[in-house]
Amino acid sequence: MTTTTTSFGLLTPEGRYVRFDDPSNSRIIEVVKRNKKWNTYITERTPLKVRVIGRPEGDVVVMESIQ
Repeated sequence: MTTTTTSFGLLTPEGRYVRFDDPSNSRIIEVVKRNKKWNTYITERTPLKVRVIGRPEGDVVVMESIQ
C-alpha cells in the first residue's frame, strides 16, 4: 500500500482473485492506517492472511468485517 493505493482484493484459498467494492476499499484503508502491523505488511508488500466476512455482489465482495 502506498499513499495512493485505493483498491484491494483477496486471493481465495482456491487461487481466485476477488476485488472489494469501493466502500469496502475505504474501510480497509482506515483499518490499515490504525493497525501498525498491517500497515508494515502492506507497505513492504508482504502477503497478509486475513479473515473477511462479506457477501459477493456481482464481481466484487462487499465486506462486513475483516480480521
